[in-house]
Amino acid sequence: MSDGLLAKYEELVALRREADADTPRARLKELARRFPGALAEIDRLPMQTLVDRRDALVRGETPPFARAWSRVHSGLRGVLAIKAWLGGKRATDASDADRLRVAIEGGAVTREASAWVERVHDIARPKDGRIVTLVHDAVAAELGVTADELRAILFGAEVRPSRR
Repeated sequence: MSDGLLAKYEELVALRREADADTPRARLKELARRFPGALAEIDRLPMQTLVDRRDALVRGETPPFARAWSRVHSGLRGVLAIKAWLGGKRATDASDADRLRVAIEGGAVTREASAWVERVHDIARPKDGRIVTLVHDAVAAELGVTADELRAILFGAEVRPSRR
């Protein structure tokens, strides 16, 4: 896929194989910057699932997980850019959306944030305190599935327990 998912899965497989080694924090941070949500994936998916996903992408396939993760990564990058732009501000008003549009047009905020401008208030104060839920709900609606179905697509049936 053009958004680098193959490189992501190659990195996830390599990281899992190196699990016994001390993985440099900078390497994980860079992976999370490029593919927000990927660290949850490496924590929760069995190695074979990561390998199978990588192999499907090597074959040129575009399975449901690839479409879903592509949208989730983009959504999270956009939302995280807005969170950074807000600088911790939790109360927003109509002028924030206008100022955000100017920041995006001027290149100060990634274009991926464009899809989220009208949701700046929701990003500043997500209803459950987690922006990932906001993104999952939006991507699920876009794909015509429930949020639970989206999570099953993202994390598969063989999910390892979350650390929460």
